[in-house]
Amino acid sequence: MKLPFAVIIAATYGLLIRIVFGLMGAAMEVMSLSFLFFAPFIIGFITVILLPLEKTKNRIKAFFIPWLTTAAVLVITMALFMEGAVCWIMIYPFFSVLSGLGGIVAYTYKLRQAKKPNDHHNFNLSFLALLPLVIGFIEKDAASASKEYHVTKTVIINASPAQVWNKLTHIDNIALPENRSYLTDVIGFPRHIKTVIDKQAVGGHRMALFEKGLYFDETITSYVPQKQLTLAIKTDPDKIPPTVLDEHIVIGGKHINIIEDKYELEPLANGKCSLKLSSRFTICTPFNWYAIFWANLTIDNILQSELNLIKTRVAMPKTALVIPNQSVK
Repeated sequence: MKLPFAVIIAATYGLLIRIVFGLMGAAMEVMSLSFLFFAPFIIGFITVILLPLEKTKNRIKAFFIPWLTTAAVLVITMALFMEGAVCWIMIYPFFSVLSGLGGIVAYTYKLRQAKKPNDHHNFNLSFLALLPLVIGFIEKDAASASKEYHVTKTVIINASPAQVWNKLTHIDNIALPENRSYLTDVIGFPRHIKTVIDKQAVGGHRMALFEKGLYFDETITSYVPQKQLTLAIKTDPDKIPPTVLDEHIVIGGKHINIIEDKYELEPLANGKCSLKLSSRFTICTPFNWYAIFWANLTIDNILQSELNLIKTRVAMPKTALVIPNQSVK
């Protein structure tokens, strides 16, 4: 069989498995070991097992050929709006490596069969293809474990705590140049546009508004002027538009939730101060060790952009706020 046909058949299998997992959401989890481990492995296995041995040639090619199949699955599921770009950016390296391992196993099996032509084994590809579904039905979400993490970022600002506190508690409309976050731009995370506080005291509410209808309802749990502001965060995943974040990484959903943000100010010598922003959040997946890498990277980037915004506004001349088209340095 030629390579394009092997890729098409294996990609079709991958698409069908994704559809079944989606339809059986109450019984099987897409964010599971059965789908994210076994499915790509078998996709890679099918890709290589369908190819003549001379087309694969060695284990290196057997490892990388299935990447074409996973790329095809990526394109198809995104075109059909089954998966978002954010999910694929995060999972594609992991998915492809596992498909490559499946390709190596298939190549090794075919190589052994070629060396022992009289050693016949009945290989049941149908059973292997159904394995993710069987394991998924048994697993459900039993392999998922919730764990709390935190990220902290600090910035030094050439201003007094009083000046910084004023900008921290009055974050009005945010212009694009003020709050660029290149990583979140790439993965499509909505941009912060403004923050509104109804009462600057414990029990007060702060609403952080983002593009595309995303918002965080935050309750002030600790308020020490010019020293500390702690916010308990509540997010209702049902109120987040489906176009904002992929269903598997929606904040406040089953797999990730932000619990608390804390701002801390500390005066330093020479009229400067330290502004620290910490975020506590939970992750619940069967592979937290991998998910935390992306969560840390993304939240770290978001926190840094928020601190940079405050630092920029503190340093901004007052006249810059009223002069039209004034560029922000």
